[in-house]
Amino acid sequence: MPELSSIEPIEFDEEAQRLVARGDARLDFDGTRLQADRITYYQEFGLADADGNVQINREGYRLLAERATYDTQESIF
Repeated sequence: MPELSSIEPIEFDEEAQRLVARGDARLDFDGTRLQADRITYYQEFGLADADGNVQINREGYRLLAERATYDTQESIF
């Protein structure tokens, strides 16, 4: 199960089954860390959309971008 954290309180939209983390948002899952200004995690699909100052750290590699989508079920970006 992915672990989501942020500086600001995490918002939960029960109807859409999504979590929104803002302010140094981080999602850690299976050795991968996704950091961004905002991360929206869709629990039903295992997808995370990251926006703003995105950093992806995995197996000693770091990727920088403005936006990214991470599929936690397939472990792909």
